[in-house]
Amino acid sequence: MAKKEKKYRRYVLGFFFLMVLVSLWHLNHGVIAQEKQLEVVYPEIKGIKPESVSFDIAEYAKYIFNAVIVISGFIAFGALIWAGIDYFLSAGKPEKIKEAKKRIKSVLLGILILLFSYLILITIDPQLVIFQLPGIRPIPENPVSEEIVPEQAPVSLLERIRDLAEKVKQGADLINNTAQQLKSLTDNCDCGTTQSMCICQSSSEGGMGGGGGESTCNSSGGDGGTGGNESESSYSLDYCGSCEALYCYSAAPNQPCPDDKKIKENQQKVVGLRDLILYYKNKSLGEAQELNDDIQKVINKKIKWYNDEISVENQYLNKLKEEAQKEWEKKIIDALTEDKEKLEKEKNCKEELRKKLIELANAAEKINNPATKLAALPDQCPANVKEKCSGSCEGGCHDTLGCKPDDCSGGNPCPTDEIQTQVNNINSTISENKKIADEIIQIVEKLKNGGACVSAGTTTQATTTTATCQNPQEVAQQNNEPYPRKRATSSETLLSCISKGTNQPLPSEGGSNQFYGSLYTYEQTNELCNYTRGKTTCGSCAHAVNSCHYGGATGSDGALAIDFGNEKNGNVIIQSALNCGAKSARCENASGATVACSDSSANHIHISDRNCDRN
Repeated sequence: MAKKEKKYRRYVLGFFFLMVLVSLWHLNHGVIAQEKQLEVVYPEIKGIKPESVSFDIAEYAKYIFNAVIVISGFIAFGALIWAGIDYFLSAGKPEKIKEAKKRIKSVLLGILILLFSYLILITIDPQLVIFQLPGIRPIPENPVSEEIVPEQAPVSLLERIRDLAEKVKQGADLINNTAQQLKSLTDNCDCGTTQSMCICQSSSEGGMGGGGGESTCNSSGGDGGTGGNESESSYSLDYCGSCEALYCYSAAPNQPCPDDKKIKENQQKVVGLRDLILYYKNKSLGEAQELNDDIQKVINKKIKWYNDEISVENQYLNKLKEEAQKEWEKKIIDALTEDKEKLEKEKNCKEELRKKLIELANAAEKINNPATKLAALPDQCPANVKEKCSGSCEGGCHDTLGCKPDDCSGGNPCPTDEIQTQVNNINSTISENKKIADEIIQIVEKLKNGGACVSAGTTTQATTTTATCQNPQEVAQQNNEPYPRKRATSSETLLSCISKGTNQPLPSEGGSNQFYGSLYTYEQTNELCNYTRGKTTCGSCAHAVNSCHYGGATGSDGALAIDFGNEKNGNVIIQSALNCGAKSARCENASGATVACSDSSANHIHISDRNCDRN
């Protein structure tokens, strides 16, 4: 018998070793000839059918596993039939009947072992019967929903700063709304939804008051009496004590706050929004440093270059003798001075913007403390139940129904005053954050449009309006400017010629159309600048002093410059303007520097009338 078992064991080991070799050969062969068809047609088992040498080794293992299960079933079924036939044909032969019965039992046991082994593996871990090679999970074509795909981060520094200010405002509103909602949810908490802890106490222990049971019992309550002092003694604690409430407690479902889940969600949201605003704080400081680098490493160097060039041109002017050459040299110096003044405006704006970013970072830091405290305060609601809520009980310890808990009382166990204080603190800091963010957006817009910014140290001086500034007509007369503001007649003629040259209708002043974009000649932001020739006597101005938009230094007929907003058609418009006799025509960026119309920084077309004494 032992020899036979050893022989069967060799057959089983040999069979599995052969299966491994076949699988490895198929895998190796599949690498060499991935799509070569198999010469043998395999039957399909549970939806798996090997057809080519590229068939996965894991799939082969799964196929063989399923095949073994199926073949084992057929073998067991055949063995069962064979044993049954032997049983029926062994009448009168006890030894053969016994052997047939034993074989039938062995087959049934084998089937049970096979089934239970499969069920056990499935129960422990279905992956044990799922053969699959480890690999990289395929990336879906659209892994993120379009609604939550983040927008591409702005590239330019000014766009990033504006985007940051907008996000600070959004985050401020969100944390403020969440704080208010958390306050409303905790206002609904009440001791009435908690549970009293009731026990029976003996009269000697003394109750906390409450309950309807008797504190002592008389002798008639005894069980037949035993005489003497024993008949006058108190009943046992369980039956003779008073029903008292020790305290109230909170445990599901007896929470003091009916919206406990929403409170937890809002607590987590406050913490998340706090961290988001602190991230914006760090980002504000980073953008402020980048602005400082731009001022120190770029703008200051440009201003120095202009100062050096103006100094050289002035020295050259002093050497000239002919008036015509002197006039031309003065125009060059004026043009250099105008460009330098634009750079100085940009520097002032960026310096003011840098200060505001630091202010924003400091304001954002102020949210940290009240937000952190507010997020923790609702946890005190269930913790305060034992201290702030009063319990009550009903029934008596010797009653049939026994000592039962009744409603708790005591109002709201939450620290509502502290919660309100922190909500108010958040609201005040949020208002400060939003105010600074709005100021940052305004400065960015002025920078993009080439306007001037007034630094914090000169705000009062720049915005103070004297009696003269309150009378625009008087200001215009003092500076020999027309009142009300208007275009010069020559500029009207130039615009009409440009329109004919491009064969496109013009938009109205301050309006726009598809071809030209916007159209501006005189200043729209501060009307008084049209009468002061750009001097900041009556407030900041969008253009340099004596700009052609103000009629230059001596013009008295109105605006002698034209700005179009669609630089994409810049080359066509510029050519038409020059053909019409314009003094100059060029594309400019937000700082007023000349750039190619195809340059990404170009944002308008500037045209100067030939009658302007500036460029």
